[in-house]
Order: sequence, then structure tokens, then C-alpha cells
Amino acid sequence: MFILAKEQIMGRGWTKPGQDVRRAQLLEAAIEVFGKKGFYGATTAEIAQVAGLSSRMVFFYFNSKKELYREALQACTRDLMEAITRGMPPPDDIRTFFKMTTRNFIVFLKENSLEVKLLLQSLDALEDPDIRGDMTKIMEDYHLYIFSFLEAARERGTIHEDVIIETATLFILGLVYVISYAEFLDLPWFGKEDEYTFTIGDYFIDAIMMHKA
Repeated sequence: MFILAKEQIMGRGWTKPGQDVRRAQLLEAAIEVFGKKGFYGATTAEIAQVAGLSSRMVFFYFNSKKELYREALQACTRDLMEAITRGMPPPDDIRTFFKMTTRNFIVFLKENSLEVKLLLQSLDALEDPDIRGDMTKIMEDYHLYIFSFLEAARERGTIHEDVIIETATLFILGLVYVISYAEFLDLPWFGKEDEYTFTIGDYFIDAIMMHKA
């Protein structure tokens, strides 16, 4: 599901060979169980069972269920950002940027649906200030990534100077959520990745952003 660098999975108590592997197993199992049941519906016993480890191992690597949940969120976020930005075009090619960002997300969603579900499920736990802070940071990072790209494109004259970058950014983020729910609801038009991505991308760029020929 995801591969963490050694320094990312060497948690507290890492004293013997193989412990980093068990920690990664717990994170992967946590994503699966939290993705299916949410923060409140999942138990550490279930997570340990899915990981093939004893329940006490959960608390050997993590102080609490919440700490495990927060680390699972961070792992999903890293995976998603790495997937979305993979093979990105030069910064002045905004048309390809939009299409590839959307397509990369669709591919990630199909291959890692539980990771995306976990991010969406986190809405149920926002009353917890720590989890709320984590999700705020995640959304701010996504927003900043898209906003910065579009703002730089406007400064280069690639898009109309009167385009409201904030509005364009929210459009893209909104599209991401629509695509997510379309997959989880098994809507019939979701399977047409290329047609959907290219059509929406062209409409968005030609009608809203790009200079007219």
C-alpha cells in the first residue's frame, strides 16, 4: 500500500531488527481498518489482528490509538502528494499540469481507495483538536500546492491576469472530492478516466483560464 523510508518508520523503542517492519505493518493495517470504520468505529485490537500482531504491539510502537490514527493520516498524505506530483510537467505547461494532477489522483484512488477513504473519514473526528489540526494542515498543504502553481502561471502570463486564483484553486479541490465520492458510490461515468479528465481539464482551461487564441 505504501512504503515508508526507514527514518520515517523507526519509531520509539526501535532496538531490534524487524521492529521497523512491524511498525509499518501496523500503519498499513491502521489505514485499512480506519479507512473502513473511521476513528471511533475502529479498535486497536482489530488493527493488530489485521497486522498479524498481538494487541500489545500497538502500544509498544504508539502511545495511543489517536497517535496511530494521526500517523496513518500523515502516511496517506505523503503517499497522495507523491502520487499526484509524479511526472509533473514544466511549470509553464498548465494544461498538462491540470490533466496529470487529476489523472494521477484517479489512479491513486483506484489503487489506494482505503487511503483516500481514511482522509475523508477523518471528518468524523474533527472535534478532537489534534486531529482537526492535522486535517487543517493537510488541506492547507493541498491548497498551497495548487494555489502556488496557478499564481506562478498567472505571473508568467500563462493565464488571464484577472483570474481569481483562490476560486480556481477551490474548483480543482472540489473536483477532487467529486471524483472521490463518484468512485465510492460506483457512479457509472467514473470509469471513463481519460474522457472525463481531458474533457473537464479542457473546459476548465479553455473557458476559464487560458488566453484565447
